[in-house]
Amino acid sequence: PISSKYYLSEIIIGLIYGPLIIMGGFFALTKEFDLNLLYLSFAIFTSTLVLLHAHNIMDWEFDKDNKKTLAILASTKEKAIDVLKGLIGLSYAIIIIGVLTLKLNPHTLYVFLTLPLATKLINSMKDYDSVIREIDRFIPYVDNWATCDGIKPRKAFSKNCDRLIIDAKRWIKSEHIYTKRFGIEMIMNFFLDDNFKREYNDLVASIRSDEYYINMMIAWYFATALAKQYNDTIPFIENRRLDEWTHKKTIQKARESYRITEEQKEYLKSLK
Repeated sequence: PISSKYYLSEIIIGLIYGPLIIMGGFFALTKEFDLNLLYLSFAIFTSTLVLLHAHNIMDWEFDKDNKKTLAILASTKEKAIDVLKGLIGLSYAIIIIGVLTLKLNPHTLYVFLTLPLATKLINSMKDYDSVIREIDRFIPYVDNWATCDGIKPRKAFSKNCDRLIIDAKRWIKSEHIYTKRFGIEMIMNFFLDDNFKREYNDLVASIRSDEYYINMMIAWYFATALAKQYNDTIPFIENRRLDEWTHKKTIQKARESYRITEEQKEYLKSLK
């Protein structure tokens, strides 16, 4: 919602998703103000900063000339990584201190400490069958995009794409928001290069949902497909194969990409 062309957009977004939504929602429902809840909201604020800053570090080379993210303001990628380490330490410190001082329920540790470890463990596994078994056990409990997008077992998946596409199609059929999102993301990550088939565009374009995080992933998929498989993907935009919101979001994300030429960006603009 906040353009990264403006200073410290991560902090603004963090405040929105942390203190403003949590405290505002609580006050709207109860007409009360809770200091313990405020403490929790700052834990979510710092965790949101970590997620956004980590993504911006990956785009550092491409953002350095035209964006003003916290990563760019750190002046070098190495310093940006140091900032990330500090933010991670601060996030965990807030949570642990909150539990020790009884401001947070001890069960808070389950969410903030064990979920990142669970995704890290899955990502480190190399045996395909074991990875699929653990993902199928874990992903039904995922309730946010950050944890969902953090599951990236490349070692197991990159060597088993013939089997992965079958599981990805199975995940896409799920009614669970983040299982479906995960299936789309796996096709985006592993099937838009050498393993690409036009039928994968058809598959993703056929998905219809009212869920924001599913439609955002569809837009992300097609923006990436435009960058990697432009000729096979542009007809989906020309023929408006996506719903209106996702169509416009795809064009927006594609035009923000450094992998799309200026000529292509102008043409996409005409297709809004």
